[in-house]
Amino acid sequence: MNNNTKTEKLSSILFVISALMILFAPYHANSTLSLHTNILNYLFRVAIYTFMLINAALIIFKYRRKKIDNLLQVLPMIIYFLFASLHTYDNNIVLSGLLFFLLWILYALAPQKIKLLTFKYLKKAWIIISLMGIICYLNYYLKLFIPYKIVPYYDLTNLTVSKNYIDYKIIFLYRESIPGYSSDFIRLCGICNEPGFFGVACALFLCSNNLNLKKKTDIVLLLGGILTFSLAFIIIIVLFFFLKNLKNIKTISITIIFVLLYIFALPNIKTGNQSIDTLLKRMVITKDGLSGDDRSNYGIDYIYENTLKNKPLFGYGMGYLNTFTFESGYSTYKAYIIQYGILGCALIWGTLLLAALYKNTKNLNIVNYIIVFFLNIYASPNVMVIQREIILFGGILFIQEYSNVNNAAIKEKNKDREVLLEN
Repeated sequence: MNNNTKTEKLSSILFVISALMILFAPYHANSTLSLHTNILNYLFRVAIYTFMLINAALIIFKYRRKKIDNLLQVLPMIIYFLFASLHTYDNNIVLSGLLFFLLWILYALAPQKIKLLTFKYLKKAWIIISLMGIICYLNYYLKLFIPYKIVPYYDLTNLTVSKNYIDYKIIFLYRESIPGYSSDFIRLCGICNEPGFFGVACALFLCSNNLNLKKKTDIVLLLGGILTFSLAFIIIIVLFFFLKNLKNIKTISITIIFVLLYIFALPNIKTGNQSIDTLLKRMVITKDGLSGDDRSNYGIDYIYENTLKNKPLFGYGMGYLNTFTFESGYSTYKAYIIQYGILGCALIWGTLLLAALYKNTKNLNIVNYIIVFFLNIYASPNVMVIQREIILFGGILFIQEYSNVNNAAIKEKNKDREVLLEN
């Protein structure tokens, strides 16, 4: 990718800036962060649409005569957009997620060079954000010179738990104080409004590089992901490591020992550190499943069961969950099934899976990457956003490039060996 044109670089940078602006926590509705204003939201939205128009012009005029690489990547977003806009609870047509829709389509139609370069730039940005986050995290604990503010977190309904943001303007930490512990539970959010999304992205960037930690930049991503104390981050890393070493007998043996220790020893471990103890507690398996599976709640579970009985195929429609008040959020696959039904979700996620696997089933590293990406839907079903599209399809191209370079190096080495043998 050393021969990237200025057009490809500019287009990729515009994609990354747009993706980061959408993720930026103060940009989100009802944000409590200090930079959050209506003016900021308006300026961000105008800027994103402007970047999108410029990007569209660059791609259309530069590549209008070239064949589109994978039209299948357009299909899942079209299906999702039609469901979210037309299949509504109140039967009103709502252009839900128009910005996400247009960005997704534009990226899907972009040439492979731009998709790959966008992924690389986004990974670099994530490394920088992770490094800044690590510094801010240490600053809070060591009481250094970087100023910050303590502001309320979105959810203030649980009176037994004190939740706050540690606001560094650009980088944000999540702080939770629980009675019985002298220290706070601190989690890194990066530029995001919650630590889970940031941790999942760190994990997937690491997996795209086959968990090769020889580079210092990947160590930064690993530390950033660890400081999110995200259960999803740990599960993705462990699962990918297991998949890539599936044929290694030694690894399988170690995994079995690890699982036994996990089941019998983990519930009794106490470190005295709230952050570590809370994470370990979330990893404990109970009769109701994983202890840390806090994406759902009793209200969601009740509605989910009713949906399976009364509206199993296409659900109640977009907006149905807005008619209820819940004690906490509902970032769970159940929310999607409630609104779009089993068949609706199968169409949305199924076409996305098909687009990801298209011409990639022979590359085991890519298949493993796709597996861990899609298993994360269980806890974080909102994958129909530009950031996840870049990580999925750009990550696939990144793995392909690495495989091609590696295969070329092996062939070159074999040729040299044959020449030596002949001589």
